[in-house]
Amino acid sequence: MPKSVRVGPYDFALRSMSDMQARGIDAFGTFSQAEGCITICDALTSEQLAVDTMLHEISHAIYWAYHIRDTDGEERTVSIMGTAWMQVFRDNPAILEWIAKGLGHGL
Repeated sequence: MPKSVRVGPYDFALRSMSDMQARGIDAFGTFSQAEGCITICDALTSEQLAVDTMLHEISHAIYWAYHIRDTDGEERTVSIMGTAWMQVFRDNPAILEWIAKGLGHGL
């Protein structure tokens, strides 16, 4: 897993947590804008689940960084998400490589 990910203008540290910590919060991952980090359980049952969890937590970071609101319509939300994911992939080649590896592909 890379050390950080840039979402919009913000860099978030990528950290791991133990299985016991994950069970304690009943989640495979977390996003904290206050702490500036994304945390992923290091004991997930597959690399695909790790990738899924990472994408989920980065999506929370996108939602926060790009100021998406619950009242935004579907078209506005998916437009923002598409642009934001393009930025994440462009600015974080190590994340893209990590995702590809986790899904069984090499870049």
